[in-house]
Amino acid sequence: MKIEKWLLPFIPYKVILALFSTFFILFLIKLGYKPDFIGIISGLINLFSIVSSLIFGTLCLRSKNYFVYIMLGFLGLLFAFIFLLFSTNFVNILFSAFFFSFFTPSTYFSLISFINYNFKNVEEKIGRLESIGGFAWVFGLAIGCFTISIFSPSEFLTYLLFATLFSFFIVFYSFGANLIERFYCSLLKDFGILPWIEKLVEKTIKVEEKIFKKISYSIGILVSGAFSPSLSLIQIKKPKFINFHLTNLLIFFSFGLLYAQIFYIMKMFEVGDNFVFTFSLISSLISAFFYNKASKVKNLGKKLKSMLILRIFMFLGLLPFLYLSLPKLFFLFFLLIFWLLDGYSWGFIPILLNLIALKNCKEEFGIYNFFRSLGYTVGGFLSGIFAIKIGFQFLPLASSTLLFLVLLFSNTEFFN
Repeated sequence: MKIEKWLLPFIPYKVILALFSTFFILFLIKLGYKPDFIGIISGLINLFSIVSSLIFGTLCLRSKNYFVYIMLGFLGLLFAFIFLLFSTNFVNILFSAFFFSFFTPSTYFSLISFINYNFKNVEEKIGRLESIGGFAWVFGLAIGCFTISIFSPSEFLTYLLFATLFSFFIVFYSFGANLIERFYCSLLKDFGILPWIEKLVEKTIKVEEKIFKKISYSIGILVSGAFSPSLSLIQIKKPKFINFHLTNLLIFFSFGLLYAQIFYIMKMFEVGDNFVFTFSLISSLISAFFYNKASKVKNLGKKLKSMLILRIFMFLGLLPFLYLSLPKLFFLFFLLIFWLLDGYSWGFIPILLNLIALKNCKEEFGIYNFFRSLGYTVGGFLSGIFAIKIGFQFLPLASSTLLFLVLLFSNTEFFN
């Protein structure tokens, strides 16, 4: 299967993301950071991603500077690795989380912009992008399964850094070749060093002015756009939509509450890092298999309810291991079932919710996505606090209770 030239940067991008997103939390746990800190970092990563999507989702889709914005995502990864390699104090970890979560979406949105401006069959090309990205993500997790126990954390980060540097050449090959041509033509046209320097200075000033305008524009988006979804609650056209948005908020709050600490819980039982990568790989493979099947479901609400009920039993299944001293082998067997069901249910839940939203409140799809992100972010923030103050047993209990309340009181027009 031939991979188009413009798709090439997306492969190392997703491979590196899969490796680092799993490694990052494991690395913090290995450094001795407690659940409250893990929860804060998880929440901040989601928060930075929300703001990033608001900014780059607008800038990239209005720009044809694909090379710049694709490179920006890889630069974010590069600086995330550099900060962690330099020091593992709180400030450096915070900067690493920021560069990792804030700048990396730029690559994805720029590729979406490239598809939008250069192809007529946009849906087909986006599907192609997501398909290649899914395979690359799984491949990245597979690499992690075999390498995480071989290399030390600093070695692992160093290899990720070199992989990111190598990705620069792939980006340049795919989108930057015309820069050399333009530079060469400009050099020939000037016939001299001094005129060329003058022209270079002139272009530098123009670039600086352009960057300043972009920064000003980005701040404007951040100030006026980042908080607009919350303010737009007063603009919800139909009262029944409020129930739908709050339902999504509670669903993803329950997910964030548990999943922000799931790796920490696994490490409490001395589960090896390679097993963590393996279980994540299993979940991703199962999800990828069921994504297409989810789009063909006829009774969306009924299927969604069954997936939420499945997750309730998954979460409650953790409680015996958190209350009782059961053998590690039993816990590993439970984790295998947990991550299989996690992948199966996740293959349906986001697709079904998107379809329900598009069917019933298409005009408020942006608000719906905001509440999803907000719920997961707040859940991540609070997960560590609850784990420290109340205990880890509270997390699966609270998450399953919230899902039960969603099923009990949700609007029947959306979920039946």
